Amino acid sequence: MEEFFIMKLKKMFRYVALPTALAAMLAGCSGDKVENEVLATVGDTEILYTDLADQLIELQGKDTLETMITNEIVKQEAEKAEVKVSAEDIDAEYENYINYYGGEESFNSMLQMYGMSADDVRKDIENSLLTEKVIASTIEVKDEELKTYFDENAANYETSAEVAAKHILVATEEEAKKVLERLNAGEEWDKLAAELSTDTSNKDKGGDLGFFGEGVMVEEFTKVAFAQEVGTISAPVKTEYGFHIINVYDKKEAVAAVFEDVKDKVKDDYVYAKVSEQFATWMEDKKKEYKVENTLAADEEKTDESAEKTDEEKTDDSAEKTDEETTEEEK
Repeated sequence: MEEFFIMKLKKMFRYVALPTALAAMLAGCSGDKVENEVLATVGDTEILYTDLADQLIELQGKDTLETMITNEIVKQEAEKAEVKVSAEDIDAEYENYINYYGGEESFNSMLQMYGMSADDVRKDIENSLLTEKVIASTIEVKDEELKTYFDENAANYETSAEVAAKHILVATEEEAKKVLERLNAGEEWDKLAAELSTDTSNKDKGGDLGFFGEGVMVEEFTKVAFAQEVGTISAPVKTEYGFHIINVYDKKEAVAAVFEDVKDKVKDDYVYAKVSEQFATWMEDKKKEYKVENTLAADEEKTDESAEKTDEEKTDDSAEKTDEETTEEEK
């Protein structure tokens, strides 16, 4: 499932930024006033709005038009199938994007780098979700297919082992040993955490990290925490952040998933995989059904064919000259 999500993100940032900007600009490119509007002057030369539009069309026109065609096909198919995307659906997916990029700040930096706005992303999410729902409505799902998919991807549905722990973080090993001495002397853990820990995010909560799985914390910390028995306190553990005293207070063992318990999740993942698999073929079929004509793509194909013919002619001319030169030498 994750690989499809990542693929969708890459597709969004690769294809949405410039087409979105171009589409927005061309939407306003109507009427004599806009067509003749001067955007810049260089000496006595004027650069008109239409000059910029022509340049943008040449650079990104084909991709932009393809995006608009795709969205219009999906829109019309959604109306036929009475499929809609709710604001809640869009918000949830937008939150997924933010989390994938490590938080709102990182995500906003990504948007800025690609010249996109939050509204651009939300619109693309709406189109993407609408596409998924439209194609999903055509997919017949059988229980035996879901069970096969579950068996092939069982590891994705199991509950991983987790540890619940508290920690006290200090700068040096000497400080960590003194923390242990005070704990062994009977001082309260939470009091020492609040007084001594340098981890300000949780020191006032007794250094409580809650439950976490493998790979969440740094390797040295994880290795010790998972090896500890519940109710035990570790020796000082060195990491890149300093020295930790770890207090493991609970554990959850890994649990294999039962198909019936995760059937709904399996169905969602299975349908999403099928949508991704069928999208290209489905779209090509719909273009034929709607008799889509993309004049920009046709012009580009003609240009490519012309270039190929020119290359072939050059090759033929070169071959003829070589043959003539060879004949002359033989004479």
